[in-house]
This record gives sequence, structure tokens and C-alpha cells, in this order.
Amino acid sequence: MDRLANARLVTTSFADETRRDIMVEIIHDSLIREWKLLQEWIKDNRFFMAWQGKIHQEALDWKAPQMREKERLLAGTKLNEAEKWLHERGDDLDPDDRDYINESINHRERDKAEQERVRYENDHRRRQNMYMLTALLAIAVIFATFGWFQWDHAEKNRQEAMVLYLAGKSQLLQSGQADSFFQGILLAIESLKRQPNQAGDTALRRGLSLLPRKISCLPHNGNVVAVAFSPNGSMLATASGDKTARLFNTLDGNELARMNHADLVWAVAFSPDGTKIVTASSDKTAKIWDAATKKELARLAHDDWVIAVAFNPDSTRIATASLDGTGRIWDVVTGRELFRLIHDDEVRVIAFSPDGKKIATGSKDKTARIWDATTGKELAKLSHSDSVNAVTFSPDGAHIATGSSDGTTRIWNVATGVQLVRVNHSDLVWAVAFLSLIHISEPTRPY
Repeated sequence: MDRLANARLVTTSFADETRRDIMVEIIHDSLIREWKLLQEWIKDNRFFMAWQGKIHQEALDWKAPQMREKERLLAGTKLNEAEKWLHERGDDLDPDDRDYINESINHRERDKAEQERVRYENDHRRRQNMYMLTALLAIAVIFATFGWFQWDHAEKNRQEAMVLYLAGKSQLLQSGQADSFFQGILLAIESLKRQPNQAGDTALRRGLSLLPRKISCLPHNGNVVAVAFSPNGSMLATASGDKTARLFNTLDGNELARMNHADLVWAVAFSPDGTKIVTASSDKTAKIWDAATKKELARLAHDDWVIAVAFNPDSTRIATASLDGTGRIWDVVTGRELFRLIHDDEVRVIAFSPDGKKIATGSKDKTARIWDATTGKELAKLSHSDSVNAVTFSPDGAHIATGSSDGTTRIWNVATGVQLVRVNHSDLVWAVAFLSLIHISEPTRPY
């Protein structure tokens, strides 16, 4: 510094009366222009002085009693810059400036501490909630498990009760009629399917041991197409493609007689009194046979195959159905034709009503017809959209059921010829039958 003073580049003097600090003044601009380090000192000091001026005013504003609000304290980037200058040039700052900066720093630290406290409390609260939820979930699982065990126990008891009920019902049904007998076996199987049990096993074994078994084989030399039991059940008549109808003893299966035709035999029937047998054949005849002597009594001629036969209830008349388009009624004793029932095509089926007063026929001409059994007068025409393959009267004779190749079964009122019920099938219908206890409620108006 003395060298600079001797060169008259700077001047020196005491800064105050204490004579402890020396103040240096630059008196030559070349020193400022050429001394790089000095330029950096001046630049840094200029930044500091500019910042100090701003911060000093802010400190004075904050220090005023009515202005001391935390919102006026330094924060963020401004606080970081102030903290830097406080660290580097704290001695050059006014005490008020330092207080202002330190208060700002303390406020920041207090904010951090408060935020940390809130975060800790939130974390603690979340942990407590989690513990509570875990406890509640554990309780719920315990109750659910207990409930499931209770339900499972109840379900097992219910299944066991149902199994025993089915087994017991099976045994009761097996002691009844034939149809209930088979139901009993099915119930025993269902009982064992649900749960293995001794009662169901016993019921099934008993049922299987009682199932119908083949008593004997009744041989023919061709397909057997029809069978009929005698009224007292002692004989069985069969009709076959081997051109014979045969009579068998039902007790031992022994053949009792052969009733020969010249072609296939399509149908066979016993008279209700059991004294006569009638057979129908492709040889264009139906034949009446004595059931006792097995001798032919009469030959009933048609113009084409005879494919269906029936006796009336008092065994005095026979009805035959033929592909010649007629149904014919014959006297059993004399074999004389009494009258014809005319259709427009093949007659495929024929039946007497239970009281013998009416006759029903079914034909390829797409109709079934009801006739007076005494006069042969047509009483009603029942129309289908294809061949009628089956007809039968209800046990009380008030209704008739028909089955057709049009895929329907229909029930009709015999007195009016009105259709009462129609049942649709997915294919041809070849046979129909009434249950003995069936009841048909007739509508107030026709379908």
C-alpha cells in the first residue's frame, strides 16, 4: 500500500479519531482500469451494496411496530441470498439487517419444525387408523369364518336330512305301483349322489333286486311289430314280419300256436271277452281266430294292406284300417262287412270309444274322423297339416287325442269336434295315450 501511495496512485488517511482503521482512496483511474482483482472487489462490493440497500430498507420496514408481520420476513430465494451475505459479510451488515435476516432464518426453521410436527402427527394418525382397520378386518374375518362354519354345519345337516328323506321315500315308493317303483330307485340314486349313506345304499340294492327281469325270449324269424296280452294275462300274442302271429304262454314262454298269413303281419288284438283274436296283414286281409282252439274263424278282405284292427267293448264287432283308404266294420260271428268309413287316402289307425258308440280313424289325408259306430255316419272331421298316425279316446270317452306327422299332438272334444289342446313336438308323433286320472278343463271358446 505504501508503494501505491509513493507512486501517487492512492492516498491513505485514518478513518476516525481512534486512528485504528486506515482508509484508502484511489486517485488514479489507471489503477482501476488495470488492476483486475480490484475490479472484481469493486464489482462484488457494488452487488453487495445494492443488495444491502434493499435489505436495509426492508429491515427498517419490518422493525416498525405496526409492520412486524411474519409475511414480511424473507423467504425462499431472497432468504437464501441474505443467508449467504450474512455468512460472508456479516460484519459489514447493520445490526438491524442482521436481526431481520436471523429472524427470517428462525421463522423458516420454525416453519420446518411445524411442518415436521404436522407430518409426524399425520403419519401417527394414519398408523393408528391402519391398526384400527387391521383390527376391524381381523374381527370381521373371525366373524365371517365363524359364520361360514355355522352355515357349513347347517348345510351338512340339511344335506343329511335330505339324503335320509330321499332314501326313506325311495323305500316307500318301492312298495307301491310299478311307476312309483321306478321313482323309488331314482330317489335312492339321487340320495347316494348327494352323500354316501347306508339307507340310500340299502334302498338302491333292494330296488335293483326287484327290477323286472326277462322271464323268457319269444322267438320269431322277422321283426316283431306288435304285441297284445289276453284280458286275463295268461297269453301273449305277437305280430311279425315273418308272416306269422304267434301265441305264447306268459308263465313259461312256450309257444301255443301260430297264425299264418301270406305276408307281413302288422297288428294283433284280443277281444275284451278273451275268446277271439284278430290279426292284420299286408296280404290285404284281417283274420279272426278262436283263442281257445287257435283255429281261423273268418277272413276279412280289403283292397290293400290291413295295418290296424280293434274290437268294440262287447266283442261283437271288429274295426279294420287299410291302405285302401277305408276303415271297415265287421260282425265278429259271421265275418260280414257291416259298413265302410271312407277317407281320401290311407287309413292308418282305428279305435272304438270306451262305450262302443263311436269310432275314430286317422288317415294320410291329414284328418282324423269320428263316426257313429252303429250307422257309420261321419260325426266330426279333425284336421291336421300332415298324416294322422295315432288316435285314442279318453277313458270317459269325452275327448280324443291325435298324433300326426305334422309334429303335433292335439286333444279334441268328441261331441263338438273342437280342438282343446295342442302340443308341439320336434318330429313326427306316432302314438298317444291318456292317463286314467287325467282331467281336461275346456276353454270357454275354441282355440
